[in-house]
Amino acid sequence: MSLRALVTDMLGGGVYLQKSVTTLTDAQIKALPTTPITLIAAPGAGYRIKVIGASYHATTSAGAYTNIDATYCAMALYWLGDFTQWATVGVVDDSGATLTRFTALLGVASTLTADLTPYLDVFSGGWAVPNVVSLSSSENKALAVAIDNDGTGALTGGNAANTLKVTVEYVIEAV
Repeated sequence: MSLRALVTDMLGGGVYLQKSVTTLTDAQIKALPTTPITLIAAPGAGYRIKVIGASYHATTSAGAYTNIDATYCAMALYWLGDFTQWATVGVVDDSGATLTRFTALLGVASTLTADLTPYLDVFSGGWAVPNVVSLSSSENKALAVAIDNDGTGALTGGNAANTLKVTVEYVIEAV
């Protein structure tokens, strides 16, 4: 019996808190619109990564990023293979909703942290409801970080000293 199978059996389905910390370089940050970065490997058939919480810690004091799409840009954690199925809330710029969170995090020269929660939809009237995703979107899928820059391409600017630390607290859940 493998160690994972033994621990999973002992814990009744594999639900135990784990933590992943990945530090992205300036080059990786710039390429996120075209090259997602895998943070956590796929857990295997019959299991999914359930995000409990996550955070971004951006150190951009050496230089802010540019080429951020003026209409829409978002950085999110998602299950690799389907960017439409976010695992957490995204850090979003959206001119239609007057959101400028992405620019506030990476478009300024500073050191900032963004705490992410599991994904919720907010409807008019203020109701927040859980995101409903198909099992095929999350079962046996790796967790990745990527940027949707609305077709504008890679980020520019920045500085070789910049970093983005992505911390994810999660459990492996039997489905």
